[in-house]
Parts: sequence; structure tokens; C-alpha cells
Amino acid sequence: MSTLRDVFFISFCTALLVFYGVLARPIQQSSEGRVGRVAQEMLNDGDWVVPHLNGVVRLEKPPFASWLVALVASAASALTGASPDGPPQVQAWHVYVPPGLATMLLIALVYIWMKQTEFTGRETEKRFDRSLFAAFVLATAPGFFIQARSAEADMLLALWVAMAFYGFWKHRATGSVSALLIAYAALGLSVLTKGHVGLVTVVPPLLLWSLVERSRSSLSLPKSGALKWHLAGVLLIFMIVLPWAIPFLQRSGITWQAFNKEGLGGRVGENVPHDEPFYWYLYHIPGWFLPWTLLLIFALFQTRRLPPDERSPLRRLCWIWLGWGVLLFSILSSKQRHYVVPLFPAAALIVADTFARWWELAEAGPARSARISLIVLSLLLATGTAVLPLLAASGKLLSAAEASAIWPVAILGALVFIFAAVKLALRAGCMHLWWAGGVCLMVIFSRTIENQEATKSPHYFCTKVRAAVPPEEPLYDFDIALPTRKGTSSLAAAPKPVWRAQVLFYLNRKVTPVHDELSAFLEKQHRRIYAIVSDRNLEGVSPTSYVILHREEKFLGHKNSALFIRSIGKSHK
Repeated sequence: MSTLRDVFFISFCTALLVFYGVLARPIQQSSEGRVGRVAQEMLNDGDWVVPHLNGVVRLEKPPFASWLVALVASAASALTGASPDGPPQVQAWHVYVPPGLATMLLIALVYIWMKQTEFTGRETEKRFDRSLFAAFVLATAPGFFIQARSAEADMLLALWVAMAFYGFWKHRATGSVSALLIAYAALGLSVLTKGHVGLVTVVPPLLLWSLVERSRSSLSLPKSGALKWHLAGVLLIFMIVLPWAIPFLQRSGITWQAFNKEGLGGRVGENVPHDEPFYWYLYHIPGWFLPWTLLLIFALFQTRRLPPDERSPLRRLCWIWLGWGVLLFSILSSKQRHYVVPLFPAAALIVADTFARWWELAEAGPARSARISLIVLSLLLATGTAVLPLLAASGKLLSAAEASAIWPVAILGALVFIFAAVKLALRAGCMHLWWAGGVCLMVIFSRTIENQEATKSPHYFCTKVRAAVPPEEPLYDFDIALPTRKGTSSLAAAPKPVWRAQVLFYLNRKVTPVHDELSAFLEKQHRRIYAIVSDRNLEGVSPTSYVILHREEKFLGHKNSALFIRSIGKSHK
């Protein structure tokens, strides 16, 4: 009963962490815009098999994330009665719902996973609630928290990866056939979400872990007949993937060369930007997991001489999971936070279990230092909760009215963390209080840092464009991509139009990309045209050949401006 109560409690807190302030926020990332725009084109043309972006077949990612967004938009339209005469319209908040729900399920899964590994017969006063702690560590890790409030597809992938590892672990530990089939189903869904990434993230670590555990005999070997269930699991993957993959291959005309260019071959090719050193993830992941990284270091030092216990196989699985993922994404991808989100559950499980071993040590000295470390951490969290609004106000991240509105939340959160420190001093539990205080802290964070990031959205600029361009007129895009790589000094050197997906999402119409020089293009025209350009595109263009209808300064946070122009043509169709 307590497990069910805790799951509801965690789900409620996670919903606040994930959705507070997000459903009113505009789309900010290009990948978010792609998910939403592909979903809209599915609803417009009724083709849910071959994903399209701006009318062009999208080969980079399977459509599962966009399917979910389209379903959310359809359900919202049916409930509200919107768009009665046409296809449902995808709104920004629709794009945030699927990854938000995936985050809630992932955190609940981490709690249940750790709950199923609890020992029996421990002294009550020594018991540490590692299950609530593991879920809390994952939910409040800065890198994970930021990604959980994103509309990208990586949180869905993280859920499938964690389910696959959990299912295989439970099958090896208990012989559960249903857990094994759940793992294979998760692998199938990972393929629909992000292609082969889920397979290469999960399968090699599991094979290595199985070899390690077989040599140690730390887990009972699968029962006789397990091979047939593995074959059934592989068949389940095909049953999930092939109903989409076969018609997609037939209708899209994709070739192996095109798949390889966009998939694994393109990831390791010379054109992949690697602006950071090979050890980039090694120092970024600890930063994304503060302050829990520091707690893990102290816990590892205190428990380094402890003999193996019943959870040693799980810890080895998590270390292999984490180590393989860091190696894989360092080799196959450019350096981005969302690539390693599927590794965060492993880090949370390691932190929670290692610290719990430290807490439950028989020696009075180390056990006392574990308690003191949590007391100090509670007081630091209380201080951060109280100080963050002051920093936001002094840094002009919030107006005076906005700062005053979050002060009650800051005071409440600080008091909750202080009360948790008092309970720890009295040798009582603190995890539920930490969850409550964590919600207050993250709400303040979302109202400060994310409040500023939302101003970089192209939403308002695109509203002006959409209102000004007649429906029958074409709209041109003169490579509004702005340079994002280090050392890139010109638009011509930018790898691809990274912001076009957001513009397409907000315009909700086809935009024709043009890579010619703007001056040459205008000279060829004998009619007025509408176009979106960067201020750099206007260099060398005669001011008598166009009029500026709208200017967006520092578009998407860059020093360049995005402009909406109309050419002065000889005629007008």
C-alpha cells in the first residue's frame, strides 16, 4: 500500500516539475519544431506512414514522437470542438505532453525498480528510503530536469531504454517472462522513436553484463526454455516495427545510401561537427548531475571496501550502461545534452544505492557522516531556494511583479528543506519533504531561467509573417539558419538550416527554401514576392528593390536579425 501511495505522490510531484509553466511556453528548439510540424502535416494530408517536413520526406527520424503529438492534437480538438471544418491544429503545448508523460513514467519506473531490490531484515532505524531517493535524484538532476521540460523525442527514448534494461534485469534476477517481453517491446518502440539508437544503446551493455554475471555466478541462469522467449521477443520487435517500416520503405523510395547517410554512416562521417574534445561528456555529465555527483564521490569513498551484496549485479549493470553510453555517443555524435538522457536513470540508480550503503554502514562514524552530509545538503538546498529569486531579480531575469509572485514559493521551499534538516538531525526520514521542497525549487527555476529562454522563440515574428502573406502567395526562405558552430563566420558555412523547423511550425504553411543570392533572386522576379531573410542576406542588395515589413532583433538570441520583406516587383499576380 505504501508503494502505491508513493507512486501517486511521485507522479503528482513529477507532474508539477514537468508541466508547470511549460504548457504556456512557445517552442524553442529546432528539434521541437520538427516534431510538431511533422505531426501537423500528418493531420493535414492524412499520411501517418511517411513523415513529411515542409512537404519533403523526412528520413532522419521515425515518426513515433510525431504520432503521439498528432494524437494529442486530435484529442484536444475533439474535446474543445476546435477546427470543426479542417484538420486539428497542433499547438505548442501539444508537443510538450508526450515527453512530459514519458518523464513521469520514467521516474516512477526508477522508483519501482529500486523498490524491488530492497533487502529484508534490515534494522528499521538504519533503513534508508533509496527508492524515493533514486526517483528524486533523477527528477532534480539539472540536465535531466531541463530535458524533461523539452519537447524533443529523447525523453521517450530514455523511457524505452530504461524499460528494456529493467525488463532484462528482472528476467535474469527472477526468471519473469513477462518482464522479458516488456523489454523486447520497449526495444521495438525505441526503433519507432529514434531508429537504431535504442538498440545500440541497450544490446551491447546487456551482452557484456550477462557475460560478467555468468562468470561471477551472481545471478541464477535463465530457466530452460528461455531461448524460445528470447526468440518470441525478437518476433515482438518485428511485429511492432514492420507494420510501419514495410509501407514506409515501399512509399518513401528511401535507399540504403540515403538511410546510411542520415543514420549510422552519417554519424561517424567527416561532416559531423565535433567541436569538443573526446572527454566532453566525462566532465559535462557530472555537471548535469550536481549536487548528486558530489554525494556519489563521498559514498564511493566510504563503501569502497564493502563486500558484494544482493544489489551488486544491478550496480554493475548501471555502470556498464553508463560507461557504454558515454563511449558510444562520444564516437557517434556531436556533443549535445539530449543524446545522453537515456543514461541518466543509470546514474540515479547508482547514486541512490551507493549512498544507501553508506547510510546503512554498521560503523557509527561513517553512518553519522552520511546523515550529516544530508543535513548539510538540505540546508544548502534551503539557501538556494531562498536566494534564487534574489539573483533573478538582481540579474533582471524577472520583473519586480514576477519576483514578488514567486517569493511565497521560495519561502515555503526553504522552510520545507530546513524542516527536513531538523528531521534528519532527529534520525527521522526526509524524502517526502525533499520531494516537496524540490518542487518549490524547480518551480522557481522554471520561472527564472526558462522565462528568459522563452523570449528567444520565433513565435511573435512568425505571427506577423502569417498575418501579412496572402494564402495564395508563395513565401521564400533565404536560409535563415544562423551559424551555431564555433568559428563559423558566415551563413554559407552553416551546416544546415537549423531554425527552419521552428519557423515552419509557427507559420503552419509551406515555405520554399532558396539558397541563391538574394540580389540575384530579386532581379529574376517580375512580381512581388514575400521572403524571410537574415540581415546578412540583405548585404549588397539595393534598398529600392524591397521593403521591410517586420524585423525581429536578435532572432533566437543571436546577434543577427531576422526580417520579413516584400520585393518591389514589376507586376503582382
